[in-house]
Amino acid sequence: MGFRIHFGCADLARTTIGRTPDPLWEVLLGMHMLQTEDEPSVFGAWRQRARAKLTELERELLVLAPPVGYSPDFLTPAASVNGLDAGLAAVAATPQHQLENELRRLSGEVCLPGWTRRLAAGDPGVLKKVCEGLRHFHRTKIAPQLPSMSPTIARDVKLHSDTVTTGGFEKRAKTLHPAMQWGPPVLHVDMRHINRDLYLRGRGLRLVPSFSCWPHPIMPARVLHRTGLVTTRRAGNAVRHTISPIGTHILTGTQA
Repeated sequence: MGFRIHFGCADLARTTIGRTPDPLWEVLLGMHMLQTEDEPSVFGAWRQRARAKLTELERELLVLAPPVGYSPDFLTPAASVNGLDAGLAAVAATPQHQLENELRRLSGEVCLPGWTRRLAAGDPGVLKKVCEGLRHFHRTKIAPQLPSMSPTIARDVKLHSDTVTTGGFEKRAKTLHPAMQWGPPVLHVDMRHINRDLYLRGRGLRLVPSFSCWPHPIMPARVLHRTGLVTTRRAGNAVRHTISPIGTHILTGTQA
């Protein structure tokens, strides 16, 4: 059992490391963390503040992001790597068939409220509300943490980038995470709930830093996102690619 990612020469050449967190991934992972009691010494203070300031719209959106199980891919479009505005524009432009398919899949795991039927039908007004909620969550729950966390992320990204520059991706792949093993040309991910092969076929990977998933920042792979690996399962270490720990004091400070 496990997830096996097959690389070719072109994939190794096209694997890149993003320099900043993906804003909509931070929103999704933040919504996940908000619904758990995980790592109270790290996220407890942030969670308490965030819960106290949740709007009714944000509460409604939590149903789309259960902390365990499937979360729809349309919440984290590839365009989000270019910034929050670009990501939300992509969410607003999600094809109706994608909305319908992904919400049908989600309905097999959680009980969805009636408004999601209008979302599945591609109702522009509902999509606009979803985008407003995602934007507000980022502005009030994620963005206030960025000034403290950005220097740590920048140092860690530089460390990983330097490793790739001096030793190539294969050297970096060997130390991504204890749940991962590099056996050229395949990256094996130890996942008990899945048995699958992914052939990149020249697409490569984009590794994106994140600080909303504890105990370590993660580098979710963009191709893995499109295949559902990261967005569909939040199963402990199986979806976490390590950069380095972030100091507890950053997340438990007094920032609003």
